[in-house]
Amino acid sequence: MSPTESLLPDTPVMRQYRDLKSAHPHDLLFFRLGDFFELFGEDARDASQILGLVLTQRQGVPMCGVPAHGAQNYLARLLRAGRKVAIADQLEPPSKDKKIVPRGVIRVVTPGTVVEDELLDPAATNFLVAVEHDIVGWGAACLDVSTGESWAAQSLNDRDSRRLHDLLARVRPAEVLADDAAASALRLRQTLPARACLTLRGPAAPGATPAWAATAAWRNRPLALKAALAARRYVDEAKFRLRELPEPAYREAGAVMQLDDTAIRTLELVEAASGEKRHTLWGVLDGTRTLMGSRKLKAWLLHPSTDLREIELRQNCVEDLVDKPDARRALGRLLQEIADLPRVTSRLSTRQAGPRDLGALRRSLSRLPDLERAVADAAFAASGLAELAQDLRETAQAIDGLRDYLQRALQDEPPAKLSDGGL
Repeated sequence: MSPTESLLPDTPVMRQYRDLKSAHPHDLLFFRLGDFFELFGEDARDASQILGLVLTQRQGVPMCGVPAHGAQNYLARLLRAGRKVAIADQLEPPSKDKKIVPRGVIRVVTPGTVVEDELLDPAATNFLVAVEHDIVGWGAACLDVSTGESWAAQSLNDRDSRRLHDLLARVRPAEVLADDAAASALRLRQTLPARACLTLRGPAAPGATPAWAATAAWRNRPLALKAALAARRYVDEAKFRLRELPEPAYREAGAVMQLDDTAIRTLELVEAASGEKRHTLWGVLDGTRTLMGSRKLKAWLLHPSTDLREIELRQNCVEDLVDKPDARRALGRLLQEIADLPRVTSRLSTRQAGPRDLGALRRSLSRLPDLERAVADAAFAASGLAELAQDLRETAQAIDGLRDYLQRALQDEPPAKLSDGGL
């Protein structure tokens, strides 16, 4: 509690505020009062500078606020500034029978744990990277909560941490999580990519360990496992109501070409000195029809495969599509109607979705049978495309019931909010 915040009046509401702020001393606290989220003391000073808000005072304590209905716009700007925000909302509707409305922190919004479209770059991944370190090496776990993608790696005897810095340059994380010792030993404060926020964490609290952590796949990868568990605990602490995340994959260091930050910048793979995507290799090559495809292409450019079988598989698929332009164009038209499904389903699983997310899911599922027929009718020779036809057929059959349910439950044009009805 800052000295200025201690001047707040000793009322039941302000005691609520003090209790919640003491539990989140390093986060900006959005404290719900009526139709606004209010900030007090140093939080108010910091937020007013970032957001351009006018500071007022209550008994000598600085304060400012943002309308609750427009909070997302302000959150986006705070996240871009590398700040974390604890959202304290009313837990029950106001009542004449209660003198004070119960309030609690319902979520901690951080750069690496957001799922809302308004807070994300649609063409970029949004990785939280947890880093662990000891005398023999380091482990890193990369988790994109907005899509569910998760993988881990470790490296031993990386004396100058060069391989870790190169990994961070390729992943381009939104947030890096480490304890103070690891941050110092690995020089994270000096070497983080420009947009990454560094979050220092304390000792790990005891908690349940997922069953996959005890499998043979992680037996000789202790630092990668420790980092993967740290990332998941951090997401839990953000108060996400996530269903069980899948087991992260383990990524061998030699599976991709080890591009460093200098190569990525000078080759202008995904960012140009001009700041324009069209001046990058990604911009030149990106003829994808979905946001999922655009992100995947960027990932392939930043993590070029060294697996000859995988490279040849991709080449065969490209050759097949080039040789059948009519089929390629038909698939392109269908793909344009598919929503950003990983992010839609992630919002659904975290209960951050709205009716229009359900509408986008319904529209996408309704196109799957057409997509499956188009792939099957093309009779592609490449094994990857032939397997795709089978996968689409099985998926289309599996989601019949869900697609029909959404058709019955939703209006043709779902409203923006649940409170608007139409479901």
